[in-house]
Amino acid sequence: MNYYKQAIEIIGGEHDWYQIAVNIAKKNPKALVDAVYKSGWRSEAKEDAVYKSGWRSEAKELVADGKKIDAIKLCRNSTGWSLLKAKEAVEEL
Repeated sequence: MNYYKQAIEIIGGEHDWYQIAVNIAKKNPKALVDAVYKSGWRSEAKEDAVYKSGWRSEAKELVADGKKIDAIKLCRNSTGWSLLKAKEAVEEL
């Protein structure tokens, strides 16, 4: 069975969509963020909310400990942003 057919079967069933999104976000946050951006569901206000999310305090600690690359990875995993955007965001901390 291919993924397309599996996805159609999932969509047609009774599911807790919030929990599905949480599980996807935990395993592959970039996939969830990309899907939301491509769907057009994302607004400027929501993007600001992602930017202000909890990754920033942990990233500040990593930078203070000399682990800038780890901070950038954390940012990318938390937001789904490109390497350049994550690097710029971490440098602004």
